[in-house]
Amino acid sequence: LPEPSNYPTSLNGKGAGSNIQLSWTDATGTQVPTGYLIKISTTDNITAPVDGTFTSDDLDLSDGSGAKNIFQGIQKYTFSNLNFATTYYVKVFSYTNSGTLVDYKTDGTVPATNAISQALLYKQDFETGLLAPWTEYSVLGEQKWVTDTIANAIFAKMTGYVSATSTVANEDWLISPSMVIPGGSSPKFEFYSAMSYGTGSSGIAVYVSTDFSSGNPSTSGTWTDLSSQAVFSAGAWAWTSSGFLDLSAYTGTNVHVAFKYTCDAVNAPTWEIDNVFVTNNSGVGFADNSPSTNKTTIYPNPCKDWFKACFPTNDSYRLCIFTNQGTLLLEKEGCQPGTRIDVSKMHTGSYLVLVENLNTHSKEMHKLIVK
Repeated sequence: LPEPSNYPTSLNGKGAGSNIQLSWTDATGTQVPTGYLIKISTTDNITAPVDGTFTSDDLDLSDGSGAKNIFQGIQKYTFSNLNFATTYYVKVFSYTNSGTLVDYKTDGTVPATNAISQALLYKQDFETGLLAPWTEYSVLGEQKWVTDTIANAIFAKMTGYVSATSTVANEDWLISPSMVIPGGSSPKFEFYSAMSYGTGSSGIAVYVSTDFSSGNPSTSGTWTDLSSQAVFSAGAWAWTSSGFLDLSAYTGTNVHVAFKYTCDAVNAPTWEIDNVFVTNNSGVGFADNSPSTNKTTIYPNPCKDWFKACFPTNDSYRLCIFTNQGTLLLEKEGCQPGTRIDVSKMHTGSYLVLVENLNTHSKEMHKLIVK
C-alpha cells in the first residue's frame, strides 16, 4: 500500500493518576492508514520513524521514552504506570503495511500533544504488613480485615468464610486516615481488587466521607457510596483496577475513603484490596504549614548529603520527600527522633518534606534546600 494520505486529527491527551490517556479521530483520505505509531517521551525531542524499519511496541518507559502501535479504527490508548507529576510528550504517525514494507507518513505537521500525569497525594500498598494507618472497624461478626501475603505481595483481605461448613455474617469497614485534598482541581481515587467465591461486586462497596472522625462508620459520619464508579474484580483472584473514581466533590482537610465488606451466613466472598492511590492535577496534597506551626525541626537546612529530623515526641513517624511538582522521591516509615536522611543522590534544588505522626496522623510540611 502507498503512504497514508493523512494523519489522525483531534489528538488529545490528559493525565489520570499515573496514566496518560490519549484519544484522536481516525485519518481519512484516498489511502487510509493500516495503523498508527504512538511515540511518547519525557523530553520534547521525539524523532520520526524510518520507512522500512518497523518500530515495535516499547511499553517500558523507565528510560523516558516508549512506543505503541494501534490499529486504525480504535482511536484511543492509555499509557499506564508512569511517573507521577511528570510531563509526557506524544506524537502520532500514520503508516501502512508492516515489517520491512512499513511506510510512515512523516511530512507536514505531525499530530502532537503533551499531558501531565497527576501528582500523588496518598498511597497505601500495605507493604509494611500492617493495615495502619488505615483503621479496621467490625460492626458485625468476629472476622476482621487483615493483611495477607502471596508470592511476596502484601494486601488487605476480608472474608466471612471460616471453613467448609461454617460461614459467618459480617459487616466490616476498612477506613483510610484523614486526607487533605485540595479543591479546584481533579482528584482521582484508584485501587486494585481481587475476589473469589462470589459473583459480581457482591460483598464489597467503596465510600467517601468528609465529616467522619472516629467510631462506628455505620452511625458516625456521612458516607457516599462510590461503588457505581468502580470496576471490581470479576473473580478467580484476578487483580483488577477500579479505574479512576472522581473525588472532585469531596475535598477539604478531613477526607476519608473506606471499603465496606458485607456477607450473610450463606454467601461469603473473599475480597482483597491493594495499591490504593489518590492523585490530583498538581501539588502534593498536604497543607503547607507556616514555620510557626511546625513542631519538627529539620537540620541542617540547607544541607548537602544528609539531614536529621528532630520530632517533638517519641512516636513513630513517616517522612516523605517530594519535588515541587509533587513527585515522590523518598519515603521512610518508622522514623524516630534524630533519624538521619540520606539525600546525597538528589540534585541541587528545593524540595518538600512531609512529616506524619503515625499515631495521631498529624502532618507537617517543610521546605528543604539541597546544595
